Amino acid sequence: MPGVDYYADLLRDRRRIDAFLQAITAVVRPGDHVLDVGSGLGTFARAAARAGARRVTAIEADPTAAALARELGLERDFGGRIRLLEGDVERVALDEPADLVIFEDFGRFAWHPNLRRILETMRGRLARPGARFLPEQVDLFAAPTDKPLPSVDADPALPFSPEALTLLRKRHLSLPRPEGVVAAELVATGIRVGDLRPADGQPPRKIYAGSVQAVRTGTVTGLAVWMRLRLTGALTLDNDPSLEPTAWKQMILPFQIPLPVQPGESAAMSVEVSHGPGPLSELWRWRLEVP
Repeated sequence: MPGVDYYADLLRDRRRIDAFLQAITAVVRPGDHVLDVGSGLGTFARAAARAGARRVTAIEADPTAAALARELGLERDFGGRIRLLEGDVERVALDEPADLVIFEDFGRFAWHPNLRRILETMRGRLARPGARFLPEQVDLFAAPTDKPLPSVDADPALPFSPEALTLLRKRHLSLPRPEGVVAAELVATGIRVGDLRPADGQPPRKIYAGSVQAVRTGTVTGLAVWMRLRLTGALTLDNDPSLEPTAWKQMILPFQIPLPVQPGESAAMSVEVSHGPGPLSELWRWRLEVP
């Protein structure tokens, strides 16, 4: 579980905080029951109460964050209109469904353990029919990158066989990696490859795809991916590599074999997500093809 420093870092992320506070002020209606999922220290729950919500339910699975939120007066302030439930969102129960759901934990590219199950729980059990969601939509972007990625290479000083190190390297490069990426490390301009709407059902299998054209020479080490949250109206928040960083890094989907490209070459990208029936059952596949 994250420590106190993690939540302090989130509070220092003014671009993220200010965008959400502005959106919450705009979307909360008098009489709303607002549900804040993954509430942390209760920043957005407090904002909803301040914006005029009739009641706010904050759900937080991290006992450290929940204890600190209580210590900071989350349930005492705002006339007791905020209730904090400690536990997993899939296991808590509400005595009244929510009119507005605030949920920001989409990872870096809608990458979150059990994301589909969490969204189904919020939509199907915790929110009333027709409930609003903040954000309204998550747009997903990708671009090839030549950012060097650390890996495990053959080293005679290590007490492993070359075959074992090759296997370890293969496993290491088969997992998505949270990595800060800057625009100069992109070999092509990023494009929107798909979207996710929290209010809609999520299919068990989804493919995000698109084509790009290399703008410079490079050896592609993976796909850099990021997201844009459509909070409300024209108000957005994203972790685009060309913008000021937020607490959300980008993510790299690494390639085991780097791919050289030349300026003007076209490449087809795809990211496939499949969801199994059990917890932690997401399966991701990605590729880049140059004709």
